[in-house]
Amino acid sequence: MNNIPLSEHSGLQLFNLFWSKNNTSKIIDEIQPKKSGNDFSSIVKNLTIGKLIGCNSLDELCSKTEKEILLSCNTQIHRSNLSRNMNKLNHNKQTTILTRLVECILPTLNVGKRAKEDALQILDGSALEVTGETFEDAKWVHDSRVGGTVWGYEVLTHMINIGEYSFPINSKINNLDKEDIIKMFEDGRTEFGIPRVAFDAGFRSMDFFYELNNRGFKFYTKATMNWHWNFHSFDRQTDQLAKLAKQKFHRNHQYVEFIVEKEVDEGKNKGKTMTLRLVFVKDDKRVFITNDFDSSAKKVYWFYCRRWKIEEMFKEEKQNLGFEKLTVRKINAIKTHLMTVFLAFIFCQLILKKFPSIKGIKLLVRNVINHLAEIIISTQRIIVKFVKNFKYRFALEKLI
Repeated sequence: MNNIPLSEHSGLQLFNLFWSKNNTSKIIDEIQPKKSGNDFSSIVKNLTIGKLIGCNSLDELCSKTEKEILLSCNTQIHRSNLSRNMNKLNHNKQTTILTRLVECILPTLNVGKRAKEDALQILDGSALEVTGETFEDAKWVHDSRVGGTVWGYEVLTHMINIGEYSFPINSKINNLDKEDIIKMFEDGRTEFGIPRVAFDAGFRSMDFFYELNNRGFKFYTKATMNWHWNFHSFDRQTDQLAKLAKQKFHRNHQYVEFIVEKEVDEGKNKGKTMTLRLVFVKDDKRVFITNDFDSSAKKVYWFYCRRWKIEEMFKEEKQNLGFEKLTVRKINAIKTHLMTVFLAFIFCQLILKKFPSIKGIKLLVRNVINHLAEIIISTQRIIVKFVKNFKYRFALEKLI
């Protein structure tokens, strides 16, 4: 069934099928019932569809006037309604919605035993730029993509990776508190049973590492420039390790590892000593750090390299799903915006797995999702009309 011709299905049928099959509406409305107006499930569904067809970022309309008319005339993305509705879902409920949804999706996937055993939690941040100072809680943050500081938010995203599937399940804005980050990891372990975590070298505190180790996590990261254990460091011990590693590389060793002791130099665990494992990889100047003493050096390197999955997710979300396009200004509404971006990413990923001939979300949006709706421009208003009538040529339930 994975090779059913794309032309036989409409984007709306596929989207509705995945949405209903995974009990998305039920999950959202159970977590947050709405007293009046449309249910939150309908609002979030429209917002998610908006991400998928691009109407929420309004990329199809080049005229500023046309965009304003669209915002004022279409109830799904009317600016005041959008902001008011999005602001009513608090962050805890947004996180619960994502977590519950992924819990419902996972049993339907064909995930092998090895993929489940090697499941990984991944954490990384990305800058969300905004224009003007009216965005609540915005500040100057570093954007590595532009190589400088921008006005906006640092979005710290937490996702799980199981086999070929990646699902975002939580996020924090402008908050790098160690306890909050560890709680995100603990929630991921409680909900999905995943004790392995990978993150970039920005989280380099020994106190942070000690706490992760103390709470039973296996972590995978790398040394930064100001760490002692780095090829560019002037620390004597590091120089000795680096020279020894290079000697072993000359004997055709691809991976070289060392067991070292390091003292916690700050925080509540200051003065305590921790045993770490350093992994050097041939032709790679990075030094990888872990507290996993059971896996091979090759597998430690492989676990860390899987961190790149979250960078690919950021790229897809920014280029195709409106991650950088904000029409709301309150911080909680922005968090809901991020949740709908994550939902759109999850549904795109599920549909892509059914059509392996489609490579990437951009082609999916162009070939499938754009059939969800059409933008109608008249002399008086601009509206997004969601297409409803299609002929079923297959029993689509068999796709799941």
